[in-house]
Amino acid sequence: MNMKKLMKTRDKLFSILLVVAVVAALSAGFNNGSIIAKAEGEDPYFVMECISDLHHADNYVTSTTSGVRPNVQKVVNTMKEVDGDSIDAVIVGGDVTSGATTTESNLYRQLGLIEDKMLELTPNTFWITGNHDYNAGEENFNSADYYFRFVEPNAGPVETDDDIYIEEYNGKEYVCGYHYTINGCEIICLSNPYYTLAGTLQSSNYVYTDGTFEWLDATLFRVTEDPYRPVFIVGHYPLRDSNFINRPDKGLSVECDEKMKDILSFYDNIYYLYGHDHGRSDRAWIHEKTEQRVTEYDDHWNILNPENPPEGDVEYGEKKFTTIFMGSMNYYDANFNGVGITQALTVYVYEDRVEFAMKNYDTNDGGSYEIEPYISERAIRPTPAPTAEPTPEPGPQTGNNGTDTGNDQGQTPVNNQGQTAQNTQAQNTQTAPAVQTPAAQTTLKKAAVSSFKVKKNGKNAVVKIKKLDGAEGYQVSIATDKKFKKKAVADKSTKSLQLKIKKLKKSKQYYVRVRGYKTVDGKKTYGAWSAAKKAKIG
Repeated sequence: MNMKKLMKTRDKLFSILLVVAVVAALSAGFNNGSIIAKAEGEDPYFVMECISDLHHADNYVTSTTSGVRPNVQKVVNTMKEVDGDSIDAVIVGGDVTSGATTTESNLYRQLGLIEDKMLELTPNTFWITGNHDYNAGEENFNSADYYFRFVEPNAGPVETDDDIYIEEYNGKEYVCGYHYTINGCEIICLSNPYYTLAGTLQSSNYVYTDGTFEWLDATLFRVTEDPYRPVFIVGHYPLRDSNFINRPDKGLSVECDEKMKDILSFYDNIYYLYGHDHGRSDRAWIHEKTEQRVTEYDDHWNILNPENPPEGDVEYGEKKFTTIFMGSMNYYDANFNGVGITQALTVYVYEDRVEFAMKNYDTNDGGSYEIEPYISERAIRPTPAPTAEPTPEPGPQTGNNGTDTGNDQGQTPVNNQGQTAQNTQAQNTQTAPAVQTPAAQTTLKKAAVSSFKVKKNGKNAVVKIKKLDGAEGYQVSIATDKKFKKKAVADKSTKSLQLKIKKLKKSKQYYVRVRGYKTVDGKKTYGAWSAAKKAKIG
């Protein structure tokens, strides 16, 4: 080989090595080609990873030797690399198992392995049930005893008895709902109990009990007193009209769908996270934007970002709640360029926004397949005004030259006009305005109603009150006439800024007003009534 050919061969090899090096360097930022990146900018104050629909089926739950599915291990490992110590909570979003009936020992051996993987991320692991989780035990044992086995031992017990809801069936306790507060964010988890599924196929009954809905409503009423805290509700089933749902019947039952919307439409800053709908259609998995499977609702259940915008004008109301798909560890028969898809949602909470980032963990075209996060702006807690500096107490009086005119020999100090300080003080007392006594400071400003919403069934309403300085509590009056001359439908006192009114009489329209009160000299004193606010039924 002559020198010229040798140099060409050398240059060609160098080019190949350079390309390989560049590809390797780029691949370090990818996960099997899929771009997995933490949100840029300032650090979030709350990070939550969502791992849903694991479907450890058949031999996974019946074998005494099987391990955790490789894609679940891969997802957890990547989450550790990307978000690491910043992870505050993990959601295990239902359908952890499926497809086989097994013994309790075999099942919980497998679930224990899954628990160990989740604990690599954080002790705050929150598990819910899906429609398949009870199959493994049927009625022989509670195969979805997730709260007492995996949540409470790791995250600790709930703060109060009101933070957990339990129903019993055939002598077994089923945790249907529980609530935790993590880093200023509220997490409410919903599960379906076994007995609602009895008598039919457990895997095809998408419901929550009436008791669960009542507990959810009461819990939301408590935790939303602070309007600046984001609230995440985790349930397995989507709403029936969710964007890009495979079919409406993949969502909650018609009755439960309406009950869920009826509750969520009363509150602000609510995000409902769901799984379940990961079927055999490319509608199930998210292509380019997380928003593909985000659905925003107003207070009349209208979708603000419809998949197929309606023709003509639509009168939209106030945005109330948002639903977001959590992805799947096991999309059925779905693939991208021949490779199976695994997707999981990460939630980043900042002071001014919440970012929902769906991420790919198993695709082979990551270089051109980055999923854009969905960003929801949120209210910023106002910065309190600085405390006023206290007025300094007067020191010893001085003359014109700034010297102390008093002395240590008991002499009476004098001012520069020759008057004694005592006489001057007496004159000032006569001419100065009278100081208000506490008894005179009894007037409260006029109160105001922030919002007044009547539920569609016309039986319940929620009144939100603007905070009134100096008020110890509030009197709320609801009537069917705006002048409140007829007997009030409801007349209640509350120390909270929210009040739920139940068992309202049927009427096309209700009116509400509120006034503050405080106790002075042992007597309750009221301020002026607010302007009336009205609300229609339906």
